[in-house]
Amino acid sequence: MNRTVARRRIRAALGLGLWIGLGLGLASLCAPASANYREDFESTDVTWRLADSDAAARVTYHQRSFEQAHTGNASEQIQIAAGRGTYARVCLEIEPTRIIPELSPSLWLKADRAGLQFQMRVVLPRTRHPRTGEPLTTLLYGDLYNQVGTWQRVAIADVRKELERQERVLRTQFPNVDTREAYIDLVVLNAYGGPGLTTLWVDELVIAGHVSVEAGVNAPEFVPPSARNVSYPTQNPDEYSAGSESAESFAPERLPTRVQINGSVLTVGGRPFLPRMIDYNGEPLDWLRERGFNTIKLRTEATPELLAAAAEHEMWVVAPPPVGLRDNADSVGRLGASLRSDPRHTDTGQAYLRHSDPSHNDSGYSGADPRSLGSDYARVLAWSLGRQLGPRDLTSTRQQVDELRRSDPLARPILGAVDGDLWAYSQMLDAIVADQPVIGSTFPLRQFEAWLRVRRRLMRSETPLWVAVQTEPSVELQTQIDGLLPARGESHALEPNQVRLMTFAAAAAGARGIYFRSYSPLNAPGPTAERRAKTLQMLNAELELLEPWMAGGTPGPSIDAADPNVRIASLMTDRSQILLVTRQADDQQFVSSVPSTEAIHFVVPGSSGTGDVFQVTSQGLLPLTHRRGAGGVRVVLENAGLATLVLVAREQLVLNHVARSVRQASR
Repeated sequence: MNRTVARRRIRAALGLGLWIGLGLGLASLCAPASANYREDFESTDVTWRLADSDAAARVTYHQRSFEQAHTGNASEQIQIAAGRGTYARVCLEIEPTRIIPELSPSLWLKADRAGLQFQMRVVLPRTRHPRTGEPLTTLLYGDLYNQVGTWQRVAIADVRKELERQERVLRTQFPNVDTREAYIDLVVLNAYGGPGLTTLWVDELVIAGHVSVEAGVNAPEFVPPSARNVSYPTQNPDEYSAGSESAESFAPERLPTRVQINGSVLTVGGRPFLPRMIDYNGEPLDWLRERGFNTIKLRTEATPELLAAAAEHEMWVVAPPPVGLRDNADSVGRLGASLRSDPRHTDTGQAYLRHSDPSHNDSGYSGADPRSLGSDYARVLAWSLGRQLGPRDLTSTRQQVDELRRSDPLARPILGAVDGDLWAYSQMLDAIVADQPVIGSTFPLRQFEAWLRVRRRLMRSETPLWVAVQTEPSVELQTQIDGLLPARGESHALEPNQVRLMTFAAAAAGARGIYFRSYSPLNAPGPTAERRAKTLQMLNAELELLEPWMAGGTPGPSIDAADPNVRIASLMTDRSQILLVTRQADDQQFVSSVPSTEAIHFVVPGSSGTGDVFQVTSQGLLPLTHRRGAGGVRVVLENAGLATLVLVAREQLVLNHVARSVRQASR
C-alpha cells in the first residue's frame, strides 16, 4: 500500500514538473528577452555630439580621455562654450529600446559645474507630427548632476512614470497623442552649466532591461555611428555647433520649459532657480531684465500680449489663474482671498495693464478658457492664489487648488501669501509667501529673520518659503507721510541699507525666492524712483551671486561673534559655505544705524571651516586674515558695513563663480 502511494506521488510530481517546464518555456517564448545595453567608452572614437541649444553653444574640445575614468581606462570628455540660455544638449545614439517596466538607464558623469541633467529621447511611432508627418519625439528627464568635481551616477528612476508625465504635457499641443509602442533612441545630456566653459566626462552607460525594437516595424534599422564612417570633430567650434549639419537629426518637439519643485528646490528646465520677483507696474520688461529681475508678479491674470512679451525678454510671470477657472472653483460666487487687489495699485495706462481695470479692457479679452492652461501659459512660473490667506479661506483655496491641479497639464507650482494656519496651507500649496511689512512699523527689523525661521518650523519642511521684501513704505505709512508732507509728488524712499538688511534676513532664514514689493513704477521720473531702482539692481546682483546657496543649498548653523550686535548666518552646499554678516541695532526699521568701524572676530567651526576665507566686495574677492586652530578657523573681518558676504571655499569652481558674478555686477 505504501509503495503504491509513493509511486502515485512520484508520477504526480513528474507531471507537475512537466507542466511547469512547459509553462516556463512558453513564457520565455512570449516575453521579450531583456538584457543590459552597455557602453564603456574604452575606444578612441568619440560618439557623443552636440545636438541642440538655446545658448549659442559650441564644442571647443572633444576626445576620449585616458586620464579620467569611472571604470576601465577611458571616458569621453567634452568641453562646451555657451552664452546665456537654458540648455545645450549632447546626445548619443543607441539601439532603439522598448519602454518596459524593467527599463532602467543610467550613466556616470563628472563635470566642473553643477546643473547638468540626464535625459532620453523617446519616439512615439503611433503619433505623427501634423506638420512634418514624422513620428513625434519628446524628452524624458532624469537626475540632476550636483556633485561638482566627482563622479556621480545619474539615472531615470521610473521611465514609464516619466513618460506618463510627459504625455500629459504633450496633450496640451497634441490632443490625440498615443504613447503605445514608444521606444528610446537617444541618450541625452543637458550639458549647459551656465555662461562660459563647461567641461564634462561621461562613462559607463548602462541600460538595464534593454529590449530591442524590431527593425523596420516600429523603428529604423540601427547602424552604429562607427559603422557609418561618421566622425565628430574634436576642436573646430566654427563647424561643430548646435544647429550644425551634424545635429540635424535631433529634433524633439519643443515643449514649455519644465517648472517643478523637487523637495524644497524650485527647478526651471532642470536647474535650481531663485526667483528675483517684483510687483509689475507697467515697466518695460527688457528694462526690468537689465536690472536683474527674472520674474514679475501680476495682480490680475496675464494677457496674451504680456505673456508674449515675457517670452521675448526671457522673463517669468507669477499671476492669478484665469477668471473662468476661479469661477469654476467657487460655484457659490465667493472667490476668496485670491481676488484681493492691492489698494496702492493704479493703472498706468500701458497696454500690458489694461486688464487691471475692466473699463480699460478694449481688446475684448475677458479671461482665458480654463481648459487651455497649456502652452499659451508657458511663461507662467507659478499660480498665485492671493494674499492674507487665513483659516477662513481654507475651503475656497482648496477648491481653487483642486481645479488648478485638474486643469493645468504643466502642473506648475501654486503659491499664496499666508497669514494663519501655515501647516494646513503648506500641505495644500507648493510654496508659501511670507509678507510682513517691517520698515516703518513697530516690528523690529532685527527680529525679522527669527520670525521667518519660526514660520518655517510651522510649515512642512518640503514646502519652500518665498519672502516679500519692502522697497517702499507700506500703504498705511505712506498715507501718514502724505498727510505730514503733502505735495511731495512721489513716494517716500526707504534707506538702501534697510532693504538690504531685510533681504539678507530672508536669505539667512532659507528663502527660496525673493519678492520685492513695489506699489509704483520703478522707472517713474524723479530721484526717489531712480534711487530705488539702483538699490534693487545692486541687490539683484548679490542675489544672483547667492543663487547656488539660496536656490539649492541649506541654511547652516549660525556663528557666534565677539560682538553681540553682530549676526552671522550661513548658507551651505556640499563644497562651500557663504556667511551673511550683519550689524544689528534697535529700531533699524525706522532708521539704519551707522556701521561700526571695529573689526569683527569669529570662528568658523569644525570641518565647515576647511577652506580659504574671502570677503566679497564690489572689487572682487578679498582674502581675510584667518588661522586654523582648536574648534575651527578664526577669522578677522575688517571694514565690514551693515551687511557683508564672506565666502568659505577651496574649490576653484566656486571662486570662479563668485568672481564672475562680481565682475558682471560691476559693469
